[in-house]
Amino acid sequence: MAKTIMHCDKPVIDVEMDQRRFVVKVGKIYDKSLLPCVFSEKEEDLKIGLQRWMLSRQVGRTRADIAPIKAFYGAEIFESKNMVSLQDCYWIRNEKEETWEQLSPFRNWSYEDDCYFELLHDPENTYEVDNISPNLTIPGLDPRFWYIYNGELGLITEASQMDMKLYKVAKEMQLEKYVAPRSYIPLRGTIYSFHPSGTSEQVERIPFDVLYDSVAVEGAKKIDNLRNCCETYHLKNWKDFMSSVMRLDEALGNKERNLCELGVLRKTDTLEIMGFDRI
Repeated sequence: MAKTIMHCDKPVIDVEMDQRRFVVKVGKIYDKSLLPCVFSEKEEDLKIGLQRWMLSRQVGRTRADIAPIKAFYGAEIFESKNMVSLQDCYWIRNEKEETWEQLSPFRNWSYEDDCYFELLHDPENTYEVDNISPNLTIPGLDPRFWYIYNGELGLITEASQMDMKLYKVAKEMQLEKYVAPRSYIPLRGTIYSFHPSGTSEQVERIPFDVLYDSVAVEGAKKIDNLRNCCETYHLKNWKDFMSSVMRLDEALGNKERNLCELGVLRKTDTLEIMGFDRI
């Protein structure tokens, strides 16, 4: 299957995928600066990078709330057709006539009518899925969904107590400038916590590990690579940010945070780095 990875309405790179959606061949690169992964002159490295990017736009295969539905209906209903997300403006064009204006979830998606939220909360009365919901490109195993609360776009999670604890501890440690505010929201008999994302068609979130990998030197110390990355991309206050995240994780007993969990905000049109996203 020949596809084109797009950024808004700009083609980025042509890829060929097999039926399992594994990248088997990369084709023409239209704009190297827009690649969603680390660029390499070696085709094999680029294939691996693109595959990692695609895997990062999938819900966890063993996500507890999805597993029983997937077992009954089949895994294909949880595969995003276009890989649209509300984190950024990347997508995969399947047909030449498809446009960003038609498919952008920032314009065309409604949290009130999302078929996947309905499928997981009322499967007996949900008869159709669209395979283009941005809820299909949320990575990880936590039951999370996109939502709009008080006019703000953000994510809700069923792990509400743990999520609210993070924010409470951050406030106690006076680190809330690096942590998005949380609110409790009751929905369908479940108490969720909500935090705003800060993303839009004008501002997108890029996983920090993409930037880190782009400049990391093999064999160098992690702190040296970290410093080089932050200085290369002009990430101000990075020392304070990283120190605060480590202090917060230590207070919470979190020993498993990865660089891919941290995000960087950038302007969609110019790709100008704006700074670290709040966790």
